[in-house]
Amino acid sequence: NIRGGLVMKKNSSQTKLDAAVKQAEDNVMSQRQAEDRIRFLTELENSMEGFQQSVKMVLKRSREGGLGGILGSVAQLISVEKGYETAIEIALGYASQNIVVENEAAAKRGIEYLKTSRGGRATFLPLDTVKPTNFSEKLPDWAQTADNVIKADLKYKNIVSSLLGRTIIVDDINSASKKK
Repeated sequence: NIRGGLVMKKNSSQTKLDAAVKQAEDNVMSQRQAEDRIRFLTELENSMEGFQQSVKMVLKRSREGGLGGILGSVAQLISVEKGYETAIEIALGYASQNIVVENEAAAKRGIEYLKTSRGGRATFLPLDTVKPTNFSEKLPDWAQTADNVIKADLKYKNIVSSLLGRTIIVDDINSASKKK
């Protein structure tokens, strides 16, 4: 009986060990996949994949020190609360590629650079001239404005508000159809 009990205990321990080893292998594989995804997304971000050529040109020139006052694209300067990424991407559309600049003079330099280099067109958002827009009506508990799910430096508050302050987010289409 003792021998049989010890064999059962050994078999149970081996089963637990096998499960732990499998879980560790799965964790290592998940970690490698996450690292690969991070590397891929970082490369996409660095190459500005999906950006208009004109926006790429201005941002690249700015990084090289050739254009002062360029802060980055809207997409580069904000982060979105988990779960709202698709909604914000749709709400912003091409505005995610708008170039945020310190002031109107920096915008004029960027425009002049695009003209002289025949780089195309881009939209510049100067921090000193963009005014916020806010939704003034009271929203039900199940709705909020899109600017509330954005995380960004406080100096970009007017930019974020201007772009998303009048866009309403709800959980689902049925909520959107509800009356107050």
